[in-house]
Amino acid sequence: MAGTVNSADRRRAIVAAVYRVLERDGLEGATMRRIAAEAGCTTGSVTHHFADRRELLDATVGAAVEESMARLVATTRREGLRAGLAEMLPLDGHRRQELAVWLVGVQAAARDPELAARLSLRYAAAQDVLVAELHARLSDRADAGAQDAEALDLLADEVLSAVDGVAVYAVSDPARYPPERQLALVDRVLRRTGLA
Repeated sequence: MAGTVNSADRRRAIVAAVYRVLERDGLEGATMRRIAAEAGCTTGSVTHHFADRRELLDATVGAAVEESMARLVATTRREGLRAGLAEMLPLDGHRRQELAVWLVGVQAAARDPELAARLSLRYAAAQDVLVAELHARLSDRADAGAQDAEALDLLADEVLSAVDGVAVYAVSDPARYPPERQLALVDRVLRRTGLA
C-alpha cells in the first residue's frame, strides 16, 4: 500500500515540476532531464512513472484542466460565478503556472493529433461543467424557459472564450492586465451576457 501512495506522490511531484519548467522554459525547454532535475529525481524515475514526454505532457495538461475546473465549480457554488471564473485567470503564481501548462498543451496539440483529441475531450468536459452551472443559475430567472440547450451552449462558449482571452492577454502583458483589470473585464463579460 505504501508503494502505491509513494508512486502517486512521485507522479504528483513530477507533474508539479513540469508546471514550473513549462512556465519558466516553455515547451522546447521541457526536456525529461530538466523536468527530472526540477523534481529532484533521475530521468529514470520520470520514465518509470511516465512512458515518454508525450504521456507526461498529457498527464500535466490533464491535471491542470481537472484542477482548474474543480476550483471553478467549487468556487462558483460557494462564492458565485464571477469568483469561479476568476479561478481561470492568472491572478497568482499557481494559476499563472496552470495557464502556462494549458497554453503549452494547446501548442503541443496543434502538432499532435492524439494530444489534440484528448485536450478537446477535456475542454468539452470544462464546457459541460460551465453549461451545468449556467443552467442552474438561469433556472431561477423568469426567462428560463427560453434558455434551450443550444442557447446555453453558446452562452457558455461566449463566456469561456472571453475569460480565456483575458487570461491569455494577462500572461502576455502582465503590466497592462494586472489582477484588478482582469477582474474588471470579467465583470464586463458577465454584465454583457446578463449574468452579473
